[in-house]
Formats: sequence, structure tokens, C-alpha cells
Amino acid sequence: SSGINAEYGAVFVNEMIEELWLTSGYWGFTLDPPMDMEARYDSLIRDTVCCFLGISLARKFGKVFKIRPVVKAPIVFSWDPKNPHSLYRWAKFVVQGIALWQITLVYNADLGPHKFNPGNILLLIAYASTIMVICYWNLDDFPDCTRRHVITWHLGWMFFSIYLFLYTIYPSFDSAMYLIFVVECSASIAIYWTDIYFRYNVNGVQQKVFGYTAVKGRTSDNINLLEDEARNLIPLSCYRQALDMVDEGGDEKVSMEKLKKLAADLHHNPDPSELPPTRSDLMLTCLKTLFRLVIILICLSQPFLWDGPQYKRHWCGNPLVKGFNGCAKYHDEL
Repeated sequence: SSGINAEYGAVFVNEMIEELWLTSGYWGFTLDPPMDMEARYDSLIRDTVCCFLGISLARKFGKVFKIRPVVKAPIVFSWDPKNPHSLYRWAKFVVQGIALWQITLVYNADLGPHKFNPGNILLLIAYASTIMVICYWNLDDFPDCTRRHVITWHLGWMFFSIYLFLYTIYPSFDSAMYLIFVVECSASIAIYWTDIYFRYNVNGVQQKVFGYTAVKGRTSDNINLLEDEARNLIPLSCYRQALDMVDEGGDEKVSMEKLKKLAADLHHNPDPSELPPTRSDLMLTCLKTLFRLVIILICLSQPFLWDGPQYKRHWCGNPLVKGFNGCAKYHDEL
């Protein structure tokens, strides 16, 4: 989740830098002339607004797969790979983020819609392979997670990314914006129902998917234990969450009484996302699914397409015409 968020965030910051760079009399990192600047459609709608959708999607993915934070603030001068505050972990995070960012720049759809883009197959393979390298590098960095859990969320991230990039190999939309909305809405629907499935099968998911031992529910605990004893038994997972809360609060020391109270509160007042879905949860998920299906149907019809002169670098096969990026038709009509 952190990696996906970092990537979307990098694209968002990239757009801001490109716009601010105009004050120098040039545009972009390659010092292109101002008339080569992207249209507002490309910068504001496709690259900026859609990044917010991607960040929202990444956050939901991280919550469903219970991804642990890769890094935490503040940074401490330490080379401990298991400490998310350590300088070593932050350095790893930056290196991994830059690697994924640069690999994403392999993306190219200059041939336009309804054309085969073989370069994006390379992008897909390189990106997926890099995630697996990152998985191997991060495998022992999360002491509160099983190895299977770490592998599971990296595999989920890999297949999720493959799904997103598959659409770029042969773009089937005349508008990149509509394509992005269809991909992100369909991915959102898949994540919503994966969450429902996980919550319906908590023990099975914990044991088979994440590799943890089965957690007995309160009812089975109370069968074998007195009520008072059952209340005093607090799962280790609650202590881990309590430690995370203390850590995120910036405390370096905590009393046993405070830690036990936090863990007990978490045990007796569990996060609703850890419980089987209620009827309200199912209704809300159905409404969100319906809303996104409506968006997909609208995007499939591709209304309001503009076929006049416009900047089309990512869809057009003439990225360098008369010294400028853009569409040949645009320059012919100037």
C-alpha cells in the first residue's frame, strides 16, 4: 500500500513540478518550449484527479490485506531493518519507490488507441518482477507478521498491478480518461468483495492466507473458561495493535498497565472491519458497487468525445512534429 501510494503521490508531485517549471520559461524536465505544454485535460484530469482515485484504491487494498507500514515517522539513526523508524528502512523505501517510478516511465502508448503496444508488455514484466524482488528484500522486516502474510500482500500487489497494466497493451478506448475510470472502478469492486469474503471467513483467511494460527471466538472461549477468565485472556494481536498505537503516538516507553488497557480495549471493542459484515455493511457495499457499475457503463459509452485539435501525446503516433510534441493535425491547423 505504501509503495502504491508513493507511486501515485510521485505522479501527482510530478505534475505540480511541471506546472511550476513554467516560471523558468520552459516546461517539463526536458526544458521543452511552453507551446509543448500538456493540455489541462491531460495534466489536471488524467494525471492529477485520477491519482487521487489511485491513492484511495491503494488505501483500501492495504486495509483489506492488513499491510503493515513500511516506514514511520520520526526517522531515527538506526540500521535495524525491523524498525520502521530506522534510517535503513527509510532508505529502502526511497530506493524501492524510485525503482518502481522509473520502471513506470517505460509506459508508452504513442501508437494510439486500438493499437498493440509491445513496450507495455516489458513494463508489465519488469514491474511484476520488481515487486517480487522487493518482497524478498522485505521478507524478514516485519516481525509481527508471518512470512506467508508478507508474501501474500506482495503477491496481491503484483497481480493487482498486472491487472492495471494489462489495459495499456491494447488500449480499447478513444479516451485515456475513460479507460482509467473503468480500470479503477472495476478494481474497486473486486477489492470491496474481497474484503467481504475475508470478513466472512476470518479464521480461514488468517490461517490459510496469512499463515496465522486459528483464533477462537469469544463464544468458544466461554465454553471452556469461566467468564472472568475469558475476559482476562487477550490475544497477542491486540497487544501488537496496542504497541503500534503507542509507536505511532511517538512514545518511546509505556507502562505495562497502559499497554494492557489498550490491548483490552481493542479486544473488547474490536475494529468493525475485523468482524463479519452486518446487513448494513452488505447494503453499503452493494450501493458502492452499483455506483461504480454506473460509472463503468457511462465510460463504456464514451460520451462527449472531442475529435478536434487537441494534445494527444499519449494516444497519437506523432509525439515529435515540427519540433513540438502533440498531434500532427493540431500543428497542421495552426
